[in-house]
Parts: sequence; structure tokens; C-alpha cells
Amino acid sequence: MTYRSNRFCLSLFPVLLCLCMICSSITWSADLDALSSNSEVILFGKVMETQCHWAETSLNIMTHTKFLVEKNIKGLFRSGDTVTIETLGGCINGMKQVRTGSPALNKGEHALVFLNSGPKGVYVVYQQNEGVIPFSDHGEDQISHDGRKLSSLISEVSLVLQK
Repeated sequence: MTYRSNRFCLSLFPVLLCLCMICSSITWSADLDALSSNSEVILFGKVMETQCHWAETSLNIMTHTKFLVEKNIKGLFRSGDTVTIETLGGCINGMKQVRTGSPALNKGEHALVFLNSGPKGVYVVYQQNEGVIPFSDHGEDQISHDGRKLSSLISEVSLVLQK
């Protein structure tokens, strides 16, 4: 290559680097059809408590979340049941482990969760972050953090499950 073509290639490097950074930051949302169809259990409820522990077979921190069922959309749970959800990451004695893509369920938060059976009677979130839709209290109808009504989401999921 000539000096001129080398200079041209080097001038493109920052542009290509920026494009790579932008593309890597885009997250693809799992669609509601896939979440609904591929989850064994779909629940709306409230995070009651979280408890972190070391994984038995690795140096990972795991969080067990006690989740109080308020509405069952799919599965055998009833309102008032408690489900244990296991996620990767957490905090033990000031040591924090955050795993990219792993959902964080916070005490007192309401969420619509898409779950599958996990080890030892716990449930795991299907599609990690995509399988948890957090909600805020807004009177009679719950509103997701991205502005969707719980009643609308449940209707959409119900239509998918009827197919």
C-alpha cells in the first residue's frame, strides 16, 4: 500500500470504532410472542425479599428472590403463592457481582416475569433481562417503566397463548 492509502485507512479507524461501539450497545428485545410461548410460567407480582449466596459449583454470586404472586397468567400458581426466582449476580459482604443481561429484582418492585423451571425447585427468568418487565404503581392499573399498561400486556400475552 502507498502512503496515501495507509493514511486513508487510518482515517477510517475512528469511524469504524464508533460504529462498532454503537452496534454493540444495541440490545435486541425478545418479542412478547417468544417470551409467552417459551416460558413455562408467566406471573405478575411483587418482590418480597432477596437473598444472595455463593454458587455451589463456581465463584459466582447468586440471588434468590421471593416473589409474591398477584396474578397468574400461565402456569399452576395462584394469587398469594410465593415463588423463588434465581438470578446471577448480587452482593455478599460488600462484594458486588453484576452480570450483564441478568435481571435485577428489587425489594418492593412489581414485575411481570416470564419463568422456566430451574434447579432445586427454583425458577429462572427466560431470556434474562427481557423476561422481566418492571412496573410502577399508578392507581388501579400498573404502568411498566416503558409506559405500557399491565392490563394491555396481559391481554397481548393471552392472545399469544390462545394461538
